[in-house]
Amino acid sequence: MSKKEKTILTVVGGGKDAAKGRSEAERIERQTALWRNRHGVLTVISGRMVGQVYHLDKDTMTVGRDANCDISFPEEAISREHVRLSQDEDRHVFITDCKSTNGTFINGSQISHHLLRDGDKIQIGDAIIFKFAYQDSREEALQYREHEQSIRDPLTGIFTKIYFLSRLREEFAYVTRQGKPLSIFIADIDHLRHVNNAFGQPAGNMVLRRLSEIMSRGLREEDVFARYGAAEFITLLRGQDQDRAFETADRIRRTVQDASFVHKDYTIPITISCGASTLHDGNFEDPREMLNEAERFLFQAKRKGRNRTASAIKL
Repeated sequence: MSKKEKTILTVVGGGKDAAKGRSEAERIERQTALWRNRHGVLTVISGRMVGQVYHLDKDTMTVGRDANCDISFPEEAISREHVRLSQDEDRHVFITDCKSTNGTFINGSQISHHLLRDGDKIQIGDAIIFKFAYQDSREEALQYREHEQSIRDPLTGIFTKIYFLSRLREEFAYVTRQGKPLSIFIADIDHLRHVNNAFGQPAGNMVLRRLSEIMSRGLREEDVFARYGAAEFITLLRGQDQDRAFETADRIRRTVQDASFVHKDYTIPITISCGASTLHDGNFEDPREMLNEAERFLFQAKRKGRNRTASAIKL
């Protein structure tokens, strides 16, 4: 091979190497950009609020029993400020135990400070277990949609019966330990079948959606509101005793009675009947007994003429 040919090969080879180097640098730059667009996510996989997703969207966040924590759980087994989560400039997430009473565990091992990795399971005290993951905006949106679809009624957008019963079991266990009141009430639409027969299924669907909106506006943020049956809705009222639960249910009943339900220029009169029950002083062994009492009072409200509220304090 001549000296000239060797020179040409060297130049060509150098050009290929340079292009390859630029391509590799661009690939690394893209991966770095993607990584920096990711952020940490905690998903509750055991304990209260199973399925709830928390996005670590601050440089520093706290988890604990105190209401001022970024992520708060009113559990006695959790310290007021149990752990602190922090992120560095490269979006790595670190967890630090804040000298908690019952400790913090990663994948079963107790830690004081730890760099979180994708898939780590975080247990705080003996009450809550999270799963940690890194997500970008697309993964986050997909997880949010999947989570919402799993717990939301497709017609009304409120919680499903399955989700409600799960929350009721958790709240029942918690307030039983704490000795605090917990109430529920079931609302049933009076004569919804007549609406469907007279105006068609679309009118019935309109009533269900409109009623969901009206009832939601009359509840607190911490209340849990769900569809319980074809024409039934159920609400969990945290911290409300018998008197307040009756007042809440009956206030909503009156609001529904006065509301307008319009379908194709027809105004459809809609009322609901409500039955309420309250857990206090260990009067129920389990959530099923509490539900049975609410259903029994709902039946009494129906039997006494509908469009009324019944509970242990008023039939």
